[in-house]
Amino acid sequence: MEDIKSRLDSIIINGLLVTSNDTEIDVSQVYGKNKLMKLVGVPLENYIFEGCDLDFKQWFQSKECNLEACTKVLTPYSFIYTCLDCRVNEIGHACEDCFRRSVHFYHEHELRCYDSIYKTCDCGHLDAWKSHPTCPKHIKAERSEGVLPEPFISKLTYIIQYLCQLFEEICTENDSIFDNHMENMLETYLRAKCSNLIPNQEKSSLNAEIDANCRKSCLLIPYDDTFDLDEFIDCLKIIREISGEGGYVDTNDMNEQGYAWVLYLSDVEKCKKSQRINREI
Repeated sequence: MEDIKSRLDSIIINGLLVTSNDTEIDVSQVYGKNKLMKLVGVPLENYIFEGCDLDFKQWFQSKECNLEACTKVLTPYSFIYTCLDCRVNEIGHACEDCFRRSVHFYHEHELRCYDSIYKTCDCGHLDAWKSHPTCPKHIKAERSEGVLPEPFISKLTYIIQYLCQLFEEICTENDSIFDNHMENMLETYLRAKCSNLIPNQEKSSLNAEIDANCRKSCLLIPYDDTFDLDEFIDCLKIIREISGEGGYVDTNDMNEQGYAWVLYLSDVEKCKKSQRINREI
């Protein structure tokens, strides 16, 4: 388990070091989904299948091993579909991908904005539909004789457990728990890589700067439609001007991402000060 945690920590911290020193002007691209997949998703997948042959990986990713239910999370204010002919009472909501693939798309249906708590798409949930509960993508193919090897199951189980542990720390109200964990991960990674040492045992100023960047902070302000968008952006401009960052706010971030950057790679105390200003405004 400790070896697995150490490997995952290295993948995460490496991604942090790369992004914290990215010179991309568009911050949303630095921390975008594509960058996350490239720096963390792909190395994680490679580690999961490390030691497995190509045939096993292809079998594992084939339809035979598909889940019988969709795992996409329906978030508040996202659009969902429901089949009026096949749903059970008020439940029976599907994401657009599953709904368009299913026969429900040809029945009487409605599209609406989801206004409840976070939940997964109901595709594959038998109790949510009178008929046709599963779209073609999530219908289970007949099983072959393939069996998951025990070492692979154990490894994948530990990986999921550790990622859930990190997620729990992120969600706790005490921010210091996750911050301290990340600091320990970073220190362990740097010690292993000796990133600040050169052959004469002196500190490299370049590496010192690289290491320092990953300890800097960012301040993001989420937008949840509670206020008028124009008024919200005006408030953000005031905060940025007071913080010495200028008054420009990228409205594309607000519309597409649901948040805007106020400070980027800044001092944590400066971020906290701007956060207090935001609350006062």
